[in-house]
Amino acid sequence: MFHKVGSYAVTSTDNLIISKFVGLTAVGLYSNYCLILNTISSIIYVFINNVIASFGNLIVNSKPKKRLQVFNEMNYIYYIMYAISFVCFINLFNPFIELAFGKKFVLSMDVVMMIVINFYMLGMTTILDAVKSAAGLYDNDKYVPFIQALLNIVISVVLAIKIGLIGVFIGTFISTIVPLIVKPIIIYKNIFECSCKEYFINYLKQLFGLGLCLVISVLILNFVIIDNLVLNIVFRLTVSLLVSLIVLFLYTYKSQEFTLVMGRIKSLVRKGD
Repeated sequence: MFHKVGSYAVTSTDNLIISKFVGLTAVGLYSNYCLILNTISSIIYVFINNVIASFGNLIVNSKPKKRLQVFNEMNYIYYIMYAISFVCFINLFNPFIELAFGKKFVLSMDVVMMIVINFYMLGMTTILDAVKSAAGLYDNDKYVPFIQALLNIVISVVLAIKIGLIGVFIGTFISTIVPLIVKPIIIYKNIFECSCKEYFINYLKQLFGLGLCLVISVLILNFVIIDNLVLNIVFRLTVSLLVSLIVLFLYTYKSQEFTLVMGRIKSLVRKGD
C-alpha cells in the first residue's frame, strides 16, 4: 500500500501542480506529450509484466550469480529500448506535435528535454521495480516513495513559482534520483548478495552511450534542413533509429551483456526453426 500510494503521489501530481502554478493551458500542452509517452510506455510494460513472473521463478531455483546474470541481460535490453526511445523523442517530439496538433501546441525544447529525461529515468527504474516485486522486497524501502513524493511536490511547487513549467519537471527529475540510488542497494544486497557498485558504474556508462547517440544524431539533423514537415519527420526518424542502433552496437558489442543477449536470441531462433 505504501508503494502504491507513494508512486501515485509521484506520477500523478505534475498536472495538479502545473494547473495551479503555471496554468490550464500548459496542462493541455503537456497532455499531448503524455499521450505519446504513455503509448510507448504501455508497449514496453507488456514485456515487464512477463519479466516479473519469470524472474520470481528464477529467484527460487537459481543461485545469486545466475540471478545477476539474467538481471544484467534484462537491464541491457531495457537500456536499448529506452535509449532508442529517448533519442527518437528528443529529435521527433516537436515536429510530430506540430504535425498532429499544430505549431501553437509545441513546447519549448528545454521543457521537452526534461520531459524525455524523466521518461528515461523512470523507465530505467521499472526493471528494478520488477525484480524487487518478484522477490517480494516491499518492506525494505516502504518509506522511500513518500520521501520521493514529498521531494517531488515541494521542489516542483517552488521551482514552478520561480521558473515556470520546466521547474515542475526538474522537481520530478530530482525526486527520481532517490529510488534510483536506494533500489539497486536493496536488490543487490538481498537478491544478488554482492555490491551494487557495478550497477552504478554501468549506469554511468549507459548514460555516456546515450549521450553519444543524441549528439551524433543532432549534429546530422542540424546539418540537413528539410522544409516539408512530413519528410522532415521521416528523415528525423530514420536518422535517429540508424544512429542509435549503430552507435549502441559499436558501444556495447564487446560487453558481456551483448554476448549473452545475442546468444539467447540465437537460441530462440534455433528453437523456432
